[in-house]
Amino acid sequence: MSSTDIREFLQESGIHAESISHQPALTLEQVAQQLFVPVYQFARATLLRDAQGYLMAVLPVGKSIDFIALKESLSRDLELAWPEECAEVFGDVHTGSIPPIAPLYGIATIIDTSFAKSDKMYIADGSGQCLLQIATVDFLRLQESATVLAFTIDNMLSPSLNRNGQSTDVQKVQSRARRMREKVDSLDNLPPMPDIASQLLDISRDPEAMPIDVAKIVMTDPVISGQIMHYARSPWFAYPGKIGSLNEAIYNVLGMDMALNIALGMASGKVFLGKKEGVLGTQNVWQHSVYCALLAEGLAREMPSKLKVNREAMYLAGLLHNVGYLILNHCFPVEHQELENLILQQPTTPIWQLERKLYGMTHAELGADLMRSWDLPQLVVRCIRHHHDEEYVGQYRYEVLIILLANRLLKSQGIGDEGSDEIPTEILKTLCLDIETVQKLLQNVIDCRGTLDLMVHHMAA
Repeated sequence: MSSTDIREFLQESGIHAESISHQPALTLEQVAQQLFVPVYQFARATLLRDAQGYLMAVLPVGKSIDFIALKESLSRDLELAWPEECAEVFGDVHTGSIPPIAPLYGIATIIDTSFAKSDKMYIADGSGQCLLQIATVDFLRLQESATVLAFTIDNMLSPSLNRNGQSTDVQKVQSRARRMREKVDSLDNLPPMPDIASQLLDISRDPEAMPIDVAKIVMTDPVISGQIMHYARSPWFAYPGKIGSLNEAIYNVLGMDMALNIALGMASGKVFLGKKEGVLGTQNVWQHSVYCALLAEGLAREMPSKLKVNREAMYLAGLLHNVGYLILNHCFPVEHQELENLILQQPTTPIWQLERKLYGMTHAELGADLMRSWDLPQLVVRCIRHHHDEEYVGQYRYEVLIILLANRLLKSQGIGDEGSDEIPTEILKTLCLDIETVQKLLQNVIDCRGTLDLMVHHMAA
């Protein structure tokens, strides 16, 4: 979709648009300031997403999205889409200059009610160098399929009330969320992907890679090597022979893919530092993650092959699914401590709700953002982002539900952050599993406590 296409669309729709040129490479706020355009008449498009799909939000330049109000109005847990998703949905338009016209993209759209107060509007044409001025009545006529509702706050707004009648500084929450996301996006003060993890990731993409290639890389880290051998000797695999070397563990027991994913998960996760004790200290987070990884791999192994689930990748997804807590602990100690305090005060409230209240985003979003920037497999990123979402229906749905099911099972043992230990029949049906099988797998994991707790000790050290 180019600026020419947009003009042709408006012309074919019988809508007059006046062009106003501006300096390129400006933000929409800078454009409004340069051209003395009232910000309340300047519409911008923002792409949101959740498990149900994409949603385009159209709002004035001078306002921010109130995600709390949006959830109350639409019953959807929406979040900002990633840049590559915006490029996929909006096509060949200049970044930050998306024309906010719903029919151009064929996705659901919401429009803030504040536009109805103006007789004319200004929109970007997609080129990054020009605005289009059109009548508000024409703009709204184009958006017949859109939903018009109030979902914004002014960027200078003072504290308001949330749905429980409690005082909530929405702008402060959103500002904190933006700061945290920007820090993750820029990797500012965040650890880069470790060299060994980067090498393993390269191996995972090489169709000609051999087990010896994995072994050579893993051998450079004695801790990971030792853990892989110890893991291969665990009751989980019940290998009858003696395992005396890393090569034997990989060749005879684990296989290349499983060994690679174990090593990749350990190498990726152990760079995060932070306090060890506490509800969300590294000890508890790694205990949950290590147990979840083994259980998720086992659940995937029991599922029918027709579902085409990568069980080795499920181990990696389970090991890293709560990496967002480690990022909080490592990079945002103040927010991390505030969250722990709130958990202790409101132990029955789901953690993701407390996170939204504190800083407008969740550990799942934070973790997915960093793992995406590290270029980990999309399967893993999706599991990290949606592992609390029982109704998730997007790409890698089976894998996401496996992590959720593993967490529900572990919750029955007092392990993890899942809000419930209820096992929905619908999830079992979707994954082609039965309650007897999953309970047996859970017990097998618990029987491996010795091996798993040793790995937890090394990961949390």
